[in-house]
Amino acid sequence: MNYTIVPWQQYISHDSVLYLMNTNINTNANPSSIDYVSVIKYSLPFDSLCNYKVDFSSHTQDAIFKEVKEELDIYLFPPTIVKLDKDLNYISTTDYNNRFLSTIDLTSINDTNFLFTGSAQNSNHTNALIGCIHYNDDDVAIDSLYYTPNNDTNFYAGGRQNTAINGNNIFITGFYNVYAMPFPYNANPSWVSVTKADMALNVISNHFYGGDAQYCPYSIIPTIDGGCFVTGYSYDYINNLAVGNYELDIFALKVDSLGLITQLPDQPKNKAHDAIVFPSPGRDYLTIQSGPQISGAQFTLYNIQGNVEREEKIDNKQMRTNTVNLVPGVYPWKIVFNNKVIESGKWVKE
Repeated sequence: MNYTIVPWQQYISHDSVLYLMNTNINTNANPSSIDYVSVIKYSLPFDSLCNYKVDFSSHTQDAIFKEVKEELDIYLFPPTIVKLDKDLNYISTTDYNNRFLSTIDLTSINDTNFLFTGSAQNSNHTNALIGCIHYNDDDVAIDSLYYTPNNDTNFYAGGRQNTAINGNNIFITGFYNVYAMPFPYNANPSWVSVTKADMALNVISNHFYGGDAQYCPYSIIPTIDGGCFVTGYSYDYINNLAVGNYELDIFALKVDSLGLITQLPDQPKNKAHDAIVFPSPGRDYLTIQSGPQISGAQFTLYNIQGNVEREEKIDNKQMRTNTVNLVPGVYPWKIVFNNKVIESGKWVKE
């Protein structure tokens, strides 16, 4: 009677058995805390057969489970795997080492391989970045991908379902330029990121969407044209924060096989950015974040008279340009790739 049980994830086996994982919140605790997760096995339609409970008091609220051969594996954080048989009898517990913090997703490649994607950390810095590991059914890592390892900002993986496989391509969602608190009510812009990688976890492209609100992608699914469909929520801090309005909006984003936004003929054109420049307004520096598809491009910052103030060659890394000696004002910028202007805008120095 002291607990609120929250359904968190389900798995249906052979259209006849439902496994339901729940988080169990102790409402008597101050503040309320998650004490354990439970998995209940149902014979459809909803005849309870058995259940299993695992202590959760030493873990964060993230947990996820999947079927591996004839087992159910529960993944808890800090990284722990609890293995159960199909009748929810306990088999074993294994602790394992990786850099993941939270916001996890398991995506099946086939019956014996899966991708484990989430927010992570690098030993070189304390900010969040996105990590993706390819595991086999013995929980052995085959390949891994961690990006973006810089200190300028946080780069979180998408909220819950953040990875989709479409043919030979992997699409991973994230959100960029985010502060953990008070999320999602940050008074700064963020971008939805859609990263396209091959099956060996080599990044092919990285596109950014938004920059006019706080965004959090929460689900991604593959589409028949080789692309994906992303949904999530956003917060319009520009118009809402000053008046104390904390309502969130839903956004939907459809991208094609290249990671570019697809349009209906009567819609205004939205743009998938190959690079973003932030913070604006800023003071001592500006940061350029780009995808590998424009590595080698030229970034140029101008003053209001059209004279060049800064030039940088983009090398597929997050780059910081020193602006300490620039006077306050508005500075136009552009990015040229293969002799074509692909991005442009204005940066403001306070």
